[in-house]
Amino acid sequence: MNHANLYSNLIEVFDKRSKEIPDNIAVICLKEQIAYKEIYEKSVSVSNKLLGMEIRPNDIVGLMMNRNVDMISTMIGILRVGASLLPIDKDFPEERIKYILSNSKCTLLLSDEKDRDYGISVLGIENLYEERYISNHAGKNKKGVSSDNIAYVMYTSGSTGKPKGVMISHRAILAFIDGITRLVKFGVGKRILAVATISFDLSIVELVVSLTLGMTIVLAQEHTINNSRRLLEYIKDKKVDILQMTPSRMSLLIEASRDYSWLEGTSEILLGGERFPEKLAVFLKNNTNARIYNLYGPTETTIYCTGSEIGNKCKLTVGKPFYGTQIYVLDEEQNEVSLGMEGEIYIGGMQLAEGYISNYELTNNSFINKNNRLYKSGDIGKIDDEGNLIILGRSDEQVKIRGFRVETNEIAEILNKYEKVKQAVVVAEKGKNDNSYLCAYYIGNEEISVRELRSYLKKYLAYYMIPEEFIRVDRFPETLNHKIDKRRLTISKNIER
Repeated sequence: MNHANLYSNLIEVFDKRSKEIPDNIAVICLKEQIAYKEIYEKSVSVSNKLLGMEIRPNDIVGLMMNRNVDMISTMIGILRVGASLLPIDKDFPEERIKYILSNSKCTLLLSDEKDRDYGISVLGIENLYEERYISNHAGKNKKGVSSDNIAYVMYTSGSTGKPKGVMISHRAILAFIDGITRLVKFGVGKRILAVATISFDLSIVELVVSLTLGMTIVLAQEHTINNSRRLLEYIKDKKVDILQMTPSRMSLLIEASRDYSWLEGTSEILLGGERFPEKLAVFLKNNTNARIYNLYGPTETTIYCTGSEIGNKCKLTVGKPFYGTQIYVLDEEQNEVSLGMEGEIYIGGMQLAEGYISNYELTNNSFINKNNRLYKSGDIGKIDDEGNLIILGRSDEQVKIRGFRVETNEIAEILNKYEKVKQAVVVAEKGKNDNSYLCAYYIGNEEISVRELRSYLKKYLAYYMIPEEFIRVDRFPETLNHKIDKRRLTISKNIER
């Protein structure tokens, strides 16, 4: 059990671990290996450079760079000065990057593309790792980092057409570590695969939490992540113990497999970010001896806040709340429903986000006070007679696509601004292997080519938010209360097929 709650910030935990196992391998990336003491020294170099630039606690520091060893030590260096890490995917369109930097009031962007103009100060990564920034005063900075400091700001899809930045404190992520280590059998020296993009909060488990627990990060680069066969070989070659990914990515890997020898060495498989199909659970139980976990948690509650180990019966609940977390199922009047009844899931406890950056109104609407502070998740669920949480769906327009949280209204808002589109609606459809994909329906005077629509959307949206299908309709079906009936749209498309 990891008593992370005994510390006030992540850096204290990481530094203690680095002193205990200085020569253990911290990161493996292709043929490169780096020890804990080297990550420590590199992170000190980064922090001293940032201090020299007068970066202070709670300043927002953006990070946008290629996946390599320096990316990880840079993340630790940002946290070391008490600044808030703002991870940005390099594949995001320029307009989205500029919005995130502006909305977050980002102070400085660290990037290996320093020549691009984003309207703020950009520092090249090569300037961070200079011998003169490694000093004997390396340890002093972490003492200025309190549990209240924001550790990272993670942007997720927003229903207004703009992404929203979730602020997670050191206190919240330490509570997460304490909670998940009571369920999952992590261990010093175990190798965890890192495949999540840094703009997805699962990456925090792989790239930061893993180091506080003394594990070895097996970092996969983009060309490996995007080639399933190559990734399977990488998992096997690097002797990965722990896999963490979305169920849809796991399904893709299984589909690409010639055999399942890559699963033989795994000891833990963590699946979260979207619904876990029963068919996948049965397959994994039959083809690996690894412990398999079904995990749940919105970004606003720090990665995961409930989880269960899948037993022989493959009962697919997301289990019980982590230590220090409370789960409530409430009706429309925010009264608690009876056991086994459906309602909206509200979450309380130490893992709650501080709110949304630069958005006081949304924070007040999403985080309510009912005896204690609760997050209104928008997820519909129920609690079974054993106290396990079962997720049933969404109460709004939010869906999960390849593990990424997507507000379909955000995509529709952008589509509606296109001159040839009169009105647009975006829905999630079920595709191969029961995985979700996005389909856009639009009303317009003429048929618009898929290439034209995708080219337009790529200027504003992340790649995983681009619909796979675009269907022109004459009108949208309506419900009795004159709302667009998305269910009938989907039914009519399937009938036509």
